[in-house]
Amino acid sequence: MRQHVLFLSYYFPPQRAIAAVRAGAMAQALVDAGWKVTVVTIKKDLLVNMDKESPDSNMADDGGLTVIGTGHSWRCLVPGIVYLDTKKGLSWAMGGICRRVVRALWFGLEIGWRKQALAAASAFKQGDVDVVLSSGPPWVSHEVAAEIASKLRCPYVLDYRDLWTGNPHFAVRCRWVTSRERTLYHGATAVITVSPAMHIVQEKLFGHHATATVVSNGYSLKERQGIIASSFQDFSLVYAGIFLPPVRTIDPLFLAFRQLLDDPPSNPWSFHYYGGDSAYVQESVARHGLKARVHIHDQCSRREALSAVKGAGMALVVASVAGTADTAEAGILTGKIFDIIGLQVPFLIVAPLNADIRRVVVTTGGGCVFAANEVEAMAQYIRRVIAGERIAYREPQEYSWERLGHRLTEILESVIGQPASHA
Repeated sequence: MRQHVLFLSYYFPPQRAIAAVRAGAMAQALVDAGWKVTVVTIKKDLLVNMDKESPDSNMADDGGLTVIGTGHSWRCLVPGIVYLDTKKGLSWAMGGICRRVVRALWFGLEIGWRKQALAAASAFKQGDVDVVLSSGPPWVSHEVAAEIASKLRCPYVLDYRDLWTGNPHFAVRCRWVTSRERTLYHGATAVITVSPAMHIVQEKLFGHHATATVVSNGYSLKERQGIIASSFQDFSLVYAGIFLPPVRTIDPLFLAFRQLLDDPPSNPWSFHYYGGDSAYVQESVARHGLKARVHIHDQCSRREALSAVKGAGMALVVASVAGTADTAEAGILTGKIFDIIGLQVPFLIVAPLNADIRRVVVTTGGGCVFAANEVEAMAQYIRRVIAGERIAYREPQEYSWERLGHRLTEILESVIGQPASHA
């Protein structure tokens, strides 16, 4: 009989979000390992931003995967996630006020999913589920996981894609929220983070957790095999993703590009941006005088973005422009880095000197990591690769979901039958 995991994930394919990519990969890895996986997530017809072309939206199902789609209350709090309820005329007008109030009270904007997620799991009884797994943010999923696990008398496991209380970009300044997270954290039979630095931050905040461990982001071999490379006329420098000024800006890359204009490489080159920050990139283009070299493609499907990366002469990522980051920021391992590694394209990453991504690159090879102020070194590196220097990969398979899935399976199997100190 298959072991059964109830997986709570607010984001899940075919939703267009990097969080959905991780959740989809985790679910598929567990199905491949022989688990019965039931996912509780938002139903498709409510999603504002759905990626119908994403390979993840057509996940293989041999009967091991069931997706329960939920409704969403208080939709005015998350207008970019779900469609507003047109039957409630005040939803749009009152949305801004409601969001300010909810933020002031330190409730997550996704609080309207709580009741719906609990209702979706209400049909399960004790013995139906071996373990509850929650991926956050949003953190309401962790709270729901603890409540469901308490009812079903089974353990729950928390997967942290980002930090909650210790988040470097969205700091929590509310004692009761920190207290609530501490209770959930220690009530979990196991805790998963995406990076070693993230694990260190949580230990500092909440103390030691005996079964806290790291399962990084990764790439899917199955998805990689279906990607066809885009064709570019010149040597292409490709960035696919978003920016987060002032922490994550395009300026270090554009300063390096300016040096390429002043001292041109041996072959023609161009920069291509794919993502939702086209206005920001366009403003930066004008400020740096790079109009002739930049092509902005706006937001596209995941498949289109991966095709562009695969066809690139070099893929670019900015993790942070900090020289040396605090521990929380050093642990940011965005999923798009692993997409690049999976496609085995030469890359350039801008990251702090103490960033965890530097440890990843030591293992995988395939590119170089620079601090934001190493503009001249970046330009020289790009120039060499344009000229034909070969950038070798070493062991990228360490970060394939096919391999990471074994670790995830081991974690869940180890907690089955163990009591949880339910929150």
